[in-house]
Amino acid sequence: MRKWVDTRPRTRNCAVGEVVESEKAGVWSVVLVEDERLPSRGGTDEISGFDCPWPYRIHGEEAWIQRTWKFAKSLSASHRVLTVMDQAHWGYAWKLLIQESLGRIIWQPERRGSLLGLLLALSYIRFHNPAGVVIVCLVKPTGVLSDSFCEAVPKALQRVRQIPGRMVGLVVPPTLGGEAGGWNVSDDGDAMKSDAILGFAQKEFEGHSLCGTSPIPMGDGWGEKKLVGVLVTHVETIWAAGKRVFPDLLNQLDALGPVLGTSREQQILGDLYRSRPFETISDRFFPFLHSQMEVHAITANIL
Repeated sequence: MRKWVDTRPRTRNCAVGEVVESEKAGVWSVVLVEDERLPSRGGTDEISGFDCPWPYRIHGEEAWIQRTWKFAKSLSASHRVLTVMDQAHWGYAWKLLIQESLGRIIWQPERRGSLLGLLLALSYIRFHNPAGVVIVCLVKPTGVLSDSFCEAVPKALQRVRQIPGRMVGLVVPPTLGGEAGGWNVSDDGDAMKSDAILGFAQKEFEGHSLCGTSPIPMGDGWGEKKLVGVLVTHVETIWAAGKRVFPDLLNQLDALGPVLGTSREQQILGDLYRSRPFETISDRFFPFLHSQMEVHAITANIL
């Protein structure tokens, strides 16, 4: 039987843009992989030399997913950081997990994509804190959630708390002519040439928009299909949106509450996962959220 892991947040200095401890109350972070089938740089782990899925490969000094964990823990108390992983990846992930102070690890019994993983994580959060705010962090092999995102998220939190039903997406725009799934920003700033793309960190918060200008329209090609980075909203806001788009699925997840942490949980999850196709949140969910979502570009500093 898996239990909710309640670890104590570490004492740490507050970095620039980091959410201070007093503001972390009720803020949850969900770390999940958008689509592990995306191309990655090289096929082997730089330290072990063995092939492994890209989220667990060491790039520099850390694995991609460790970088995202570090980002998530700067925004939420560590016991409120939920990570969604495929059960089949335990062999790759366990060495990384023992180095981290995290909340619950949600093991998906089948590989079904980020949509079901996100909604499953939300069902856990709703069971414990239905009034909470959630920060969804998408792990990507070509995009790094770095200081620019850390400076942007507190403003996004302020935005969703001011406007009921609001969702704020923070993205790094794709490199001109880059990979379809990539979100690199070149050193010479080529991806910043569009007048619609503004560096977030250099702008002050203003009333109608985080960037001081109108949000980037969803539906201009990349904004609609390739949203990647961070999504900030209230738990109930995104849950209600899910009910509109996937009513049957959300009703099934609603029924999970009474069995969380019991022996029946894995059986019910197994049946649910076997009945679902592979679906990502970018393809199957975000296109339905235009009326509620603002998308803001972040000038990335690649680590």
